[in-house]
Amino acid sequence: CDYCGHHQTNKRAPDMVRHIMSHFRAQMQAQWVCCGVPKHEAQEYGVDPTRNPWVFKGQVLVGGCHEGFSRMDALKRHWNNPNVQCNGSVQWSRPGDE
Repeated sequence: CDYCGHHQTNKRAPDMVRHIMSHFRAQMQAQWVCCGVPKHEAQEYGVDPTRNPWVFKGQVLVGGCHEGFSRMDALKRHWNNPNVQCNGSVQWSRPGDE
């Protein structure tokens, strides 16, 4: 990597591209967001309907931390982490999808 000197041990080009893009994450829009769930569905997910509300894609969502992720599997790991209180639905987690 020309930005940090990282030497990739495998030869997978997509892995190196993803690594290089991580240097620009602050300037890029996240591909996945810990958005929470629609307020009217909060009870179904066991989420307090007053926890961290925000408007995302025209819906009031609750239960997310609004952190951005470059990959869906990283977002799912975040939701499944027992030390994280976030909940969410992949259906609502893509900022560009309307």
